[in-house]
Amino acid sequence: VRYDLNGDGAADDAALRDCDLVIDMSPRDWTRYLRRLAKGTGPSLLSLDLDRDVVSAGSPLGQIKFQRYHLTLQALFDEGAKQADMPRLVEAAS
Repeated sequence: VRYDLNGDGAADDAALRDCDLVIDMSPRDWTRYLRRLAKGTGPSLLSLDLDRDVVSAGSPLGQIKFQRYHLTLQALFDEGAKQADMPRLVEAAS
């Protein structure tokens, strides 16, 4: 994901040069996407990429890798979204 965890808001292009692929979304869009996944209403990453072109690859091989591994990435994002949303769900149930 193209977001710098150091806090200045954007990842350095040089740091991303060796990545096979980059998911490029603003923090707000990324949070919105994860919330929709947690609710079960979010699109797949592949579908989101087709609509908004959020995944870029440094080479044709990188794009092929994305096509090959997108279901694994999707499972990771789906489960992460559910786990991140757990405290809110538990609190709402109390």
